[in-house]
Amino acid sequence: MGKYQVELFYGYEDGECGIWHTFEAHDPDACSNEDEIKERLADSLDVSSDSVYFNYDSMYIDLPESVVKKIKDDAVREYAEVIR
Repeated sequence: MGKYQVELFYGYEDGECGIWHTFEAHDPDACSNEDEIKERLADSLDVSSDSVYFNYDSMYIDLPESVVKKIKDDAVREYAEVIR
C-alpha cells in the first residue's frame, strides 16, 4: 500500500504574547494558490500577511494508516449503499 500525503501549510505569528500557529491541509497534486493560502493563514491569526511577526511555509506529511483505513471503509460502505 502506498503512502497518502497532504501538503500542510502552516503559519505562525511570533509576537509579544508568544507564538501562535494555524494550519491548512491541501492535496499535494492540486494546484494551490500560495498567495491566497498565505492570506488565510495570516487572517486566522488576526495579523497582516506582510507583518514582520508573521511567517508561513509548507511541508508534506503522511496520513496515518488508521485515517486512510477509515476513509476507505467509509467509501466501501457508501458504495454498498448506492448499489443496493
